[in-house]
Amino acid sequence: MGERAGAGEDLSAIVTREVRWFFEGGIPRWFTTWFGSLPGPLYQEFRSDVYDLEAAHQNVGLKRRSPANTLDCKMMLASQEEVELGSGIQGDLEDWIKISQPLGESTHGPGRAEVLKRTMAKRFFLDTSTGCEAEVADITVGHIVAWTLCLETFGEAELRDLAMSHGLEAMFDATELPTGLILSSATSHSYPEWLALQDSLGGLGGEVSTSRAGAPQMPDPEHESQAS
Repeated sequence: MGERAGAGEDLSAIVTREVRWFFEGGIPRWFTTWFGSLPGPLYQEFRSDVYDLEAAHQNVGLKRRSPANTLDCKMMLASQEEVELGSGIQGDLEDWIKISQPLGESTHGPGRAEVLKRTMAKRFFLDTSTGCEAEVADITVGHIVAWTLCLETFGEAELRDLAMSHGLEAMFDATELPTGLILSSATSHSYPEWLALQDSLGGLGGEVSTSRAGAPQMPDPEHESQAS
């Protein structure tokens, strides 16, 4: 998702805007029903992503995505904290540059957290190629069971402000916000920030996956400054 910001062979970089919230436990049935009632097709996926915890503590998302078998690196460009996104809705808006490249066989070692994800997504198009994707996911990492809601733009990077506004309107203005859904900055985190927090609290202790260590470092994108 997003606009290519500079690429080499087998390497692509995109710029997106997102807001994400995390909650304890599994996805409530009432939320699944509400989310499914939103307009458009429902896309579902189950996958396993393995995150580098050292990178997460630097608020960098470095992960091996399965089953695509790619190494994805996600670096923050800008952040706006405690943004009012609608009536009773607050979160941290973040711009990211994402780089992805295919990988060969995986290696093994410590310092990786395997996150199992069952996702559902809706896409709200601003035009034929640009818009905002809403994704909700059940996640399991170590002993932790949680769920997350994210809105992320795709398509033309310079339209990400309009695309995010379009997604927020489609999600929260077209239908009444479900009772019990509290979207505040207190629960608004990026994936690496949330993983680093769980690791600091000891929530990943003893259950950190030992898979995929030694993965090659993602090269910095050319013309990164131009992408922002």
